[in-house]
Amino acid sequence: MKWGKTALAGESNTPASAGDAITITIRPQHWFRSTDITFTGDTSAKIDTIFFGEKPVWNNASGVPVSVFSSTGMLRGLLAGQKIRPGLDIIIKGTSGSTTATTATLIGFKPMNKTC
Repeated sequence: MKWGKTALAGESNTPASAGDAITITIRPQHWFRSTDITFTGDTSAKIDTIFFGEKPVWNNASGVPVSVFSSTGMLRGLLAGQKIRPGLDIIIKGTSGSTTATTATLIGFKPMNKTC
């Protein structure tokens, strides 16, 4: 299997006020093997759950600020090795810190040939 580098992205709902629940849904159209995740937009948002399909791959009931996922943050590579097949959703849930949407970008690999 030959894998090529790719990126997936999704944006949350726009919250009406700080403290509202946010959800980011990303549906890959191909197998995806994750290496990293970053967030932009609402820099005061908190992330509490990340699902790959129905599988919870990360959870923190208090929520972790998106800044922890930054290029110099402590959670770089948190999702390294997580896989999802085409058509299933990557769902990221959290809490807004403002009325700005939050964007998640996942970096990883997709298959470059037809068999996986």
